[in-house]
Amino acid sequence: MRKMSSCHVGKVLFLLSLFLVISAASMGYTKTYTFTAIDFRGARNTYLYGINNAGEIVGYYEDVNRYEHGFLYAGGNFTIIDVLGSPGTYPGGINDTGEIVGYYEDVNFDDHGFLYAGGKFTSIDVPGAFVTLPSGINDSGEITGWYKDVNSYDDGFLYAGGNFTTIDVPAAMFTQAIGINGSGEIVGYYYDAMLNAHGFLYAGGKFTAIDFPGARNTYPYGINNAGEIVGYYEDSTRYDHGFLYAGGNFTTFDVPGPGTYPGGINDFGEIVGYYYDGMLDTHGFLASPISVAPTTYNFGYVKVKGSKTASFVVTNSGTADRIFTAAIKEEDGSMFRITSGSGSKTIKPGKSLTIKVAFKPSSRGQKTCTLEITSNDPVFPAFNIPLIGTGQ
Repeated sequence: MRKMSSCHVGKVLFLLSLFLVISAASMGYTKTYTFTAIDFRGARNTYLYGINNAGEIVGYYEDVNRYEHGFLYAGGNFTIIDVLGSPGTYPGGINDTGEIVGYYEDVNFDDHGFLYAGGKFTSIDVPGAFVTLPSGINDSGEITGWYKDVNSYDDGFLYAGGNFTTIDVPAAMFTQAIGINGSGEIVGYYYDAMLNAHGFLYAGGKFTAIDFPGARNTYPYGINNAGEIVGYYEDSTRYDHGFLYAGGNFTTFDVPGPGTYPGGINDFGEIVGYYYDGMLDTHGFLASPISVAPTTYNFGYVKVKGSKTASFVVTNSGTADRIFTAAIKEEDGSMFRITSGSGSKTIKPGKSLTIKVAFKPSSRGQKTCTLEITSNDPVFPAFNIPLIGTGQ
């Protein structure tokens, strides 16, 4: 086996012009995601599957000859992770210590699992299996995935302390375990007798169903330490959509195109995966959460030439810097003024920016405008926060 070789191809990133709103306005805040495409330069297709709390991402790409190569993406640079002599290497998960799991093909195109740590590959093969596909690893080094035995059935597994434990949903035709968090909770999917796919959460020795309402098939892939789960589902028209499952609720999670496939989520809520464009080429994506509170504000009654101030908090829950600018737009904007937080501001990961707006009516009656919060990128969309006040 050989060590990783660095391939500094630079940042191949661009912001897609959309936000995804995933929280009800009645909750008092809006949580959105900024989507960043991450493509290996010159690749036919790029697939992302795992992200840790340092923002390090693993996946693989397909070259012009249709061979697949694994990679680690960190600090804006790609580092190739290829098992020597393999026609295909497929990293699937990474933990906070930088340990990476996945699988590779041998010269006979049989699949074998691997653990990559400290610059070295270690084989992970279920005894007696001819296919072993590790896909998730937590900070304790527990690994999950699935394998095929001589009967060609798919069985999930947990690999911990040097031992394999089979994880099979009762009465399922096939079980594929995919993601694992720090508590040892495992997500994946299984096929019933009709070969329909159903998601599951395995915790405390028990299986809990995770099925997107009305979906033909549901495929969970990643779970973080907060129990938030990401994956995708197939609707009645056979289109695939990403989803986030949190607090008992599903939210559709789509990049524009014919299919979105989230593969992993870290504890900051950052999500990685891939999507198809209109030409059916695949691109990796990173979705970074941003929240704004409140999402609307009514200043109520304020005396003419009097003043009232409100605060709006923008929080960057991701692992990368974000730059924002606030402005008052439309209608009665002259009676609303930003008193703090104006101009271009950089929000560090895990930090917040407070924007203060004063309402000072110059005449009686209801006044309205919009507080627009946007980034310095011309294609980056804006948070539009309606403001209302009444002069008396």
